[in-house]
Amino acid sequence: MWTQLLHAALKAASSADAHAALERLNRARHDDPQVAELWEERLEWLRIAQSTSPPRVRATAKDELKRIEDDLEKRYPGALKAASTGPLEEIEEVYFYHRATEDSCKLLLCIPADVCANLDAGISTQSEDLAARIVWAFARGIQKKSEHREAARSRFHVKDGHLVMTVDGAPEDMKNHETITVHFADGGRAVFMLCELPPEIRGAMHDEGTNS
Repeated sequence: MWTQLLHAALKAASSADAHAALERLNRARHDDPQVAELWEERLEWLRIAQSTSPPRVRATAKDELKRIEDDLEKRYPGALKAASTGPLEEIEEVYFYHRATEDSCKLLLCIPADVCANLDAGISTQSEDLAARIVWAFARGIQKKSEHREAARSRFHVKDGHLVMTVDGAPEDMKNHETITVHFADGGRAVFMLCELPPEIRGAMHDEGTNS
């Protein structure tokens, strides 16, 4: 899950840079005669390359189209790709939690221990930014959905290489499929539907804890 989220965040950042380049290209098409001419040539060669012209003509058109697009790519990296892609995909996942006691729940967050250590050390990269957003989204989301906001308290600790979130005074409405939304820094989001672990898995966890 962490790998999937980090990939989505990096993709969002790349897409944001590409769309910024596309905006610059669109402005240049109106303000810079040379760029405007390149763009018009590109459209014309693209029309010929997609037409029913003789194969040799289409081949020439494709060569010229590549030359122009390579030039535009050097000036505005990612702009042409951004022009042909749609909105960012939204991640949706069911996220299970374990009701440890009558008054507390545990969620195993998908944040690796080394990223948690980096946060403690004040290191700030895209991984740490994503981790902070996940922690904030879960802590704030559960608190907001609680009918007893003053009672619900979140604690975090690292166990078995990942971050564990314990919610004391956990609201009963966590049994429902409440959602937690993590917004990425550069657009896009992940939506988690909270769901309590099935009885058979809870029983297995209890037996393992009793035998350990």
